[in-house]
Amino acid sequence: MKLGTNNKELRATTAVKAALLRVPELDPTGIAEGDRGPSFDGSVIVKRDQTKEGIASVPVQVKYCSTQSKDTLAQDDAKYSRLSMIDLENYLTSNGVIFFVVLGYEDQTAVYYDDLLPVKIRSIQLHNAGKKTTTIRLKRLPENACAIKEIFVNHVVDSQKQSSFSRCPLWHMEDHQGEIEGITTSFVGYGSSPSDALSHWVGRETYSYATVRGCPVPIPLADFGQIVGVSQIRPVGVAIDGRSYYDSVNVPLGRKSLDIDIGESIHLSNSAEEGKIHIGIKYSGTLDQQIRDLEFIQAASATGHFAIGGWTCPFPERKELKSLNVAQQLKFLISLRRLLDSLSYKDDIDIPEKLTEPDLNVALLLITGIINCKHIGLRDQQSPVALEVAKFFGLYFVIYCVRETDGLYSIQDFTDANFIASADDVNGAQRPISKYCLMSVENLSNVSNFDPELVISSVKQIGYESANFSATVFLGLRLIEAYDTSKKGDRLDTAAEVFEWLRNDPDHHVDNSILLINQLQTEIRRRKLTTAEIAKLRRLIEGSSSQPQPITVAALILLARYDEAREAYENSLDEDGRKSLDTMPIGRLWRNLDPLAPTGTTR
Repeated sequence: MKLGTNNKELRATTAVKAALLRVPELDPTGIAEGDRGPSFDGSVIVKRDQTKEGIASVPVQVKYCSTQSKDTLAQDDAKYSRLSMIDLENYLTSNGVIFFVVLGYEDQTAVYYDDLLPVKIRSIQLHNAGKKTTTIRLKRLPENACAIKEIFVNHVVDSQKQSSFSRCPLWHMEDHQGEIEGITTSFVGYGSSPSDALSHWVGRETYSYATVRGCPVPIPLADFGQIVGVSQIRPVGVAIDGRSYYDSVNVPLGRKSLDIDIGESIHLSNSAEEGKIHIGIKYSGTLDQQIRDLEFIQAASATGHFAIGGWTCPFPERKELKSLNVAQQLKFLISLRRLLDSLSYKDDIDIPEKLTEPDLNVALLLITGIINCKHIGLRDQQSPVALEVAKFFGLYFVIYCVRETDGLYSIQDFTDANFIASADDVNGAQRPISKYCLMSVENLSNVSNFDPELVISSVKQIGYESANFSATVFLGLRLIEAYDTSKKGDRLDTAAEVFEWLRNDPDHHVDNSILLINQLQTEIRRRKLTTAEIAKLRRLIEGSSSQPQPITVAALILLARYDEAREAYENSLDEDGRKSLDTMPIGRLWRNLDPLAPTGTTR
């Protein structure tokens, strides 16, 4: 049974109140069933003990989300992907909020929370500038009353410490090491023993505050640490001979040995009994992260030491690294990064722990041909010139291949390849066209290094010559189809720019009404048509002959006059006219907008 909005709010606030009422020092009666104001659902009073008046009021926000599986309610964490950046700004103005999300499945619920304090809010804002919403991760609200009390009390303490700095630039320890005289981390814990408080600390974010010469109050650091599982992320720099590699380490808790996780791949353990440091490497993380990890290992191995903060630590002897193939793996990853750079792909990519043979083979083939500039053999390929698709690690590239005198092929990224494509003009003569006119819908949909500026520049460089003009019309249509297939907005934006350029053709190689239809079917996928655009379509219909043509039906579709469009399609168009509409992007648009639209050319 689906819940209405009011029922969802009531169910969520009831679940949160019930959880907080287990804590005598909290008064959650200020949480309202309906929103009391923008971004907030009331507040919780934190009391000094069970009888005295409140010492602070903590703003709260409560959201409800349905889940499709009962198993979801048993998870230790969750995520909320619709947090408004406007709400986040309001939370910052109120000096923080405790954000609750109640997951519901049938009649069962589970309560999750995130403690949004000014430093964390500012960090989220900086990493999501320009976005309307963002995603946050939440932790399951503990059932232990002391642990819940700690969440609210520590929120009050940290909120007060950070209030004077909520609009100041964030401080990172590495940027101000010369100014910092000391760093403190505070945590208010409750329980029958210190171990109880420490166990509640697991899973909480902790904030560090720097004592700075000339500043009367400690400055909150943006390098706030988090206890994750049974380990703590500590904001300390890792360097080798003055070169910084990391700004934090992960320290597992509760072990007899001193264990440190550095980066994504490195685990160091120092057994007190053996008095020796051991290194463990498990390749994980993104390409750039793994390169950094392996560069650190090589440098630390060469010098025999590294520094964590101000502490110099010995590094395992080089012989322990022989079986890890660090140098070989690093060489491959650096070559892969160079390959992606040469393919104009600057984003980082995830590298699996175990490389599959197909991914590895394709990557090595491209490194050989593009980075090392060696000729390669292409299976089942004998053409003097060919376009090939290269897929590896979830990426897709189009490769331009030329057969050389040795029978092998030189290869280039299609976007970098300097060649002249051609097509027949109206007289049957070969004339130049943009090379992008050779790309299929699949290429345009999937290619990872698509660059709208290169496409438009290539088209304009050839100019309005008739062969290029005609080929570019179909390029624009394939770009629309690529958008319909992939939903990648830059394809549609490029199509719009292509048709805008075509409509400015001084020689009018194509009927302007066709270009108008193509331009507006592009725009209607992005926005509603303007009054002026609607007027142009009406004039096109009124000025057409008594016998409707595909262009007239297309105009009726764009005006949402579907009954007239269906009548003209069925009764006035010949088979070629119907086929033209069916196979073009305007036909797909029609079928998406009108459930009664014809699905093929058979009547």
